Amino acid sequence: MQCDVCGREAVLVEAIVEGSLLNVCRNCANFGNVVRLPSKELVEKQISSAGSMDEEVNIIANDYSQKIKKARESMKMTQADLARFIAEKESVIHKIESGQLEPTIPLAKKLEQYLRIKLITMHKEEKKEKEKNRDINFSDKGITIGDMLKIKDEK
Repeated sequence: MQCDVCGREAVLVEAIVEGSLLNVCRNCANFGNVVRLPSKELVEKQISSAGSMDEEVNIIANDYSQKIKKARESMKMTQADLARFIAEKESVIHKIESGQLEPTIPLAKKLEQYLRIKLITMHKEEKKEKEKNRDINFSDKGITIGDMLKIKDEK
């Protein structure tokens, strides 16, 4: 989890800082009064998730539409037949084969199993360790009080 004040990834505690209830790291908790310490299970969960630097993600193949259409045609099936066998609408199959709709992971798994093709690949994403003096990234989940202080100091 990310500290509301400094943005650091750490085990957080609830504290009242300047009249606001915030989730802060142990260092930033000194700026206010600690209300609640985290439970042992939460601490273990946060430590284990913070320790993992790689994350595996399922990705649908770029050429999914051609693979599905080719496999269906090789089995001499219509889109309606395929839709009926995997319990989907014919319009969904049409949109997938035309490339207008990317199948969800569960739907891709059904298509893989029935058509005996490979659509899903595992991709490892490396999490970048945040630097102490990092630049402000507005695409993050939210802006922290520490980010606001950096903006104020720059002016």
